[in-house]
Amino acid sequence: MLARATDFTVLQLHAGFAKPATLVRVQLAPEEFCSRVTQALDEPRAGTAAAGVRWWVMIEYAGVWGSKFVKHSDLPEQVRNHLAHVMDTVDGCRVQLIRRERPPAAGEPLTIYVADVQDTQPQLFRLTWPEPTTLDQLDLVGLLQDPTQLAAHRCQETVFFVCTNGQRDRCCAKFGLALFRALAAIDPARVWQTTHIGGHRFAPTFVSLPDGYCYGHVESDQAAAVFAAYASNRVYKLPAIRGRVCYDQPAQAAEVALRQQLGWEHLSGLHWLGTVPERTGYRVRYETPGGHQVSLWSHRVEQPGRRPKSCVDAPTSLRPWAVELPWSLVSREERACCAHLAYRHLGTPAGLQAFVELLHTRVAELPRSTNWDLGYEVNLYRDHLHLYAPNTDKHGWPSKRTFDFCLRAPGVVVIVEAKAQQGFTTDQLDSIDLDRTLVRQLLGSSVQVVCVALTSSRYTMHNTTQDHFDAVIHWSQLAELFAHDPVLLRADAIYRD
Repeated sequence: MLARATDFTVLQLHAGFAKPATLVRVQLAPEEFCSRVTQALDEPRAGTAAAGVRWWVMIEYAGVWGSKFVKHSDLPEQVRNHLAHVMDTVDGCRVQLIRRERPPAAGEPLTIYVADVQDTQPQLFRLTWPEPTTLDQLDLVGLLQDPTQLAAHRCQETVFFVCTNGQRDRCCAKFGLALFRALAAIDPARVWQTTHIGGHRFAPTFVSLPDGYCYGHVESDQAAAVFAAYASNRVYKLPAIRGRVCYDQPAQAAEVALRQQLGWEHLSGLHWLGTVPERTGYRVRYETPGGHQVSLWSHRVEQPGRRPKSCVDAPTSLRPWAVELPWSLVSREERACCAHLAYRHLGTPAGLQAFVELLHTRVAELPRSTNWDLGYEVNLYRDHLHLYAPNTDKHGWPSKRTFDFCLRAPGVVVIVEAKAQQGFTTDQLDSIDLDRTLVRQLLGSSVQVVCVALTSSRYTMHNTTQDHFDAVIHWSQLAELFAHDPVLLRADAIYRD
């Protein structure tokens, strides 16, 4: 019997809450950097990004930024007050200064990006403004409260903003600038430096807009990989994700855990349904790509080690996240995945018909029939002899041989052997070859026997292995067939060579 969805297994994510910095002047040694101390401790990044920020306003400014631009930049006071008012007035709004290494030419307008970061339909808009000294005349509050005014300025590409604010922390200058230059060398139009985005200890750190994913400890030699991931509409490496900035931090940690379990790297597909605080943690709900709702539990735990939050902070203890996932997303047994497929999908007439149609695309000679019967965990030899030939000598028949799935229609038997974590062994392949002979002996020599392998798409099957099967299908194909079912996605993701 399958465990209920209320049974949980713990997955440690180890990502701490971000808190406002307390400037205790405990300077690290000159050769030490808080980013490298954090890396040496292997402090994970999930759940450490800026939280609950829907609107990002990125304003080009080549002047002095200061540690905190609202207080310390050399922008005119009325402009700084205006930008502070925007952040105070519009919920979930963050204003940043941005620049490139080359300042704008005299008379060249400033670039302003406005990002509406949502997990369903994020958007990025690009505006221009004559000069920074008159930014207080730009009605940003009006634009953000009525974003239809921005429609004509829609920007279709992803833009990367790397924190290089050395006046806030030296790690951002040293490591962030190196990453900025590496990214800009590939596509300078899509890369900017920016003021503090939080998490100096994860430098180099950057945020991508409009999707709003924040990453940490992405070294400059990974610049090409970042562009490659986004070119295929995927997030950069899952362990590098600090969080999606439109989520709260418990949801950020939960999303990374869910992505890891599903093997889901597409930018879109997951939808945050909300976070509810409970006595010792947070209940986080997501909708998966197939429309299934899952509930996860995020809470903080203690982790050995101490590290500073910045190069001028005293070391503090680590408070990582633990995220608990429903059993249905954690099980690594082929049998459990097969049971889910059998009872959730193939047990319905529509699901069985969709599965058979998929088989038809792989096995051209499979006869067309609407009279298919499906069995799960079928001991064909034992059961057939027991029902139809009880007096037959059963010696020589493999009485314990069980097929993961067995489909029958007049004149044809389809045997489906499933693998999720592993590939096929030589003994298993020999058994499949023997089944072709034994099934015909049992049911008649005219019966067509079709053998199908159901495996992970990550499993590279050698030609000699494929020769034992009439067709190969993948768990990922079934997940697509059945509305991106997260259990089937997980079955495809858990393969280990």
